[in-house]
Amino acid sequence: MFLVAHGLVETAQDDKTAANAKHRTDLLNRHLIDDDPEETADIALASPVTGGGVVLAASERRILQALQNGERLNGVSVRE
Repeated sequence: MFLVAHGLVETAQDDKTAANAKHRTDLLNRHLIDDDPEETADIALASPVTGGGVVLAASERRILQALQNGERLNGVSVRE
């Protein structure tokens, strides 16, 4: 009850709905992350699982931008 009352738990879409939304949310999130590398505002990325958003700080956004561009951060790289 505590977790729900404090917004730490969210309901999830069923697997089929989440899978159907994933491609669209991936495209939207890539656009939001890549929009303006100098932007300092926090953003909310779309979640196909909850149907809601996940807030990212500007610093987290810059990390995702770097990883998507193939840069290595502390020896870690992300490949699609």
